[in-house]
Amino acid sequence: MPMLAANGETIHYESTGSGPVVVLLHGLGTSGKMWTRQIKALKDRYSVVTLDCRGHGQSSANGEMNLATSAKDLRAVLDHLGCKDCHLIGLGMGGAVALHFNAQSPAMVRSIVFADFAAKPAQNSNDTVIARREAIAYISMPEFATQYAAEHLMFTTPLDVQDEVAAMIAGMNSKIYLQAMQQTLLEDFSPLVDAVKAPVLVLVGANDMVVTKPMAEAFARSISGATLEVILSASHLSNIDNPDAFNEASRKFLDRVG
Repeated sequence: MPMLAANGETIHYESTGSGPVVVLLHGLGTSGKMWTRQIKALKDRYSVVTLDCRGHGQSSANGEMNLATSAKDLRAVLDHLGCKDCHLIGLGMGGAVALHFNAQSPAMVRSIVFADFAAKPAQNSNDTVIARREAIAYISMPEFATQYAAEHLMFTTPLDVQDEVAAMIAGMNSKIYLQAMQQTLLEDFSPLVDAVKAPVLVLVGANDMVVTKPMAEAFARSISGATLEVILSASHLSNIDNPDAFNEASRKFLDRVG
């Protein structure tokens, strides 16, 4: 279980495969475990790196959750691995971490795949934050996690896969989850977009109600040269709902941009 001391935290990371480095950045409340099916699809040609953002998975939460500092944690992991540059794939909160990392270390970024992410908050984001705060105040994190997985994955996604997602969220400290949620859902990351000069692919689940297709389209238009692909039969966790389509789109993009 590789662990690295970085910026006051202990960060859990994994690295497998060989070739150009692809970093997979997980969504809110989950961990590097959410990328199991993507690792299998990429490790034959790429060195695939995952990490648990501070306060998530097996990484520590000594201080407050902060997305900009999470990007610095990623830099520490990549420096530790001797990585000079990388491709980034970030879903949801991971997209925000990717934007921060690009702003901090632009020379290291070869390309970015933003999945189920938009730089501007949704119109109902404040209502969502209030509703989740109220829910977590009255029910346990395992109960909230089960509810979240059922609401944010397609009903066609197998129950054992829903349980995998719920298990990741259930283990989070509620305070850290709320800190990460507020930043992810309420912050406007648009000021970071102008720094993106690398090739970009935007992916969005056709049934995503958190980041809708119009939101993803607007985000893609804000980045010069970015392309958009819709993942059918997928909601907000499109890499889990439809891993085959997600993997095909990501792999084609990565192979094309080199």
